[in-house]
Amino acid sequence: GNLVFANEAALGMAGANSLEELLGRPISDFVHPEGWDAARQRIGRMLAGETGLYPAEDCYVRLDGSVVPVEVTAAPFTYNGRPAIQVIALDISERKRADAERQQLIEETQRQKHLMETMIENTPSGVLLLDLRDGQVLIHNSQLDRLMGHTYRAEEGVEQYAVYQGYYPDGIMTAPTDEAL
Repeated sequence: GNLVFANEAALGMAGANSLEELLGRPISDFVHPEGWDAARQRIGRMLAGETGLYPAEDCYVRLDGSVVPVEVTAAPFTYNGRPAIQVIALDISERKRADAERQQLIEETQRQKHLMETMIENTPSGVLLLDLRDGQVLIHNSQLDRLMGHTYRAEEGVEQYAVYQGYYPDGIMTAPTDEAL
């Protein structure tokens, strides 16, 4: 099908200066070639009455050839007595950028966590890290297990360690009733 109507937002998304640059052009001019087959199938299924096809992510091609990721919602209707499809496309460039940044942060956090765990495991001293809010074991190393003669599990709490004497950073010995070791 061909484009028969566009609003100002569509002009901006397509990089057009006027409606004349868009109207009458085939829809395939605007859908990225990699997504055209899937878009064409969705259009056919929608015109056949299938529902639940939208929203869908796609990529549109601007008049200058640049690509913009979009979230598309579409609905069939009748235009001048003929079947047509109203398409609402939302530019999701910022969402995609934020998702990619978020993924990079997750990967970096995982890398740093692995590095920290490797350092703790390879430390020659016994190491125990507890969550002071609930006393749960967050991390410990095998040296601690050997020193204490017990393999500690994450679900164990601070009560397991109350029989061992601990010290505060200033060197003062903890009391058995203290919450933090």
